[in-house]
Amino acid sequence: RLGPASFQLAGLIRSAEPSTSFPACARPVLEELARTSEETVMLGILAGEVPDMFYADVIESAAPIRFTLAIGDHRPLYCAASGKAALAFMPLQTQADYLARTEFAAFTPTTSRKSDMPALLQAIARTGIAFDDGGKVAGASGIASPVFGRHGEVLGAVSVAGPSDRIAAQRRRLEPLVKAAGEQISRLCGFGEAYPPPR
Repeated sequence: RLGPASFQLAGLIRSAEPSTSFPACARPVLEELARTSEETVMLGILAGEVPDMFYADVIESAAPIRFTLAIGDHRPLYCAASGKAALAFMPLQTQADYLARTEFAAFTPTTSRKSDMPALLQAIARTGIAFDDGGKVAGASGIASPVFGRHGEVLGAVSVAGPSDRIAAQRRRLEPLVKAAGEQISRLCGFGEAYPPPR
């Protein structure tokens, strides 16, 4: 049964028409990232009063063993690479408020703990790349980079995900691909500053 979040996501997608607007403008970049990475590619959008990462577009890998996620699915920010990538570039007060009021559930043994987040977010802010190892689904890892709007606001993130052993083995190759995709989508959204922007 569809819940309120499904209708909220549908509204976000409808409001993004035509294809020159976010998130529709990202599709060619996602297709290229899917081709070069050979992993599942996702575009997440921040939504909700206490924001979650809602997945507006997904291109699944053709590999027999792959990460799968439905369009419209969502994750708490702290347990996914895309959520961490976005959270790292939110205004510092917004970031602090999120950490203060969010209860961190341990979905897996490797879900990030609240006490680890400040240092982790600082590291992501320096590089523009977030990595998550099994934060929500054991055995699945992701790499993400943020997407920014015209005024420098973080809109969401682009990410690749797959089996943890495969992502770990390809991490050095995948990270620059994901970061380049984040920058390309940001440019399409009108972002004109250095990528990622300094904190």
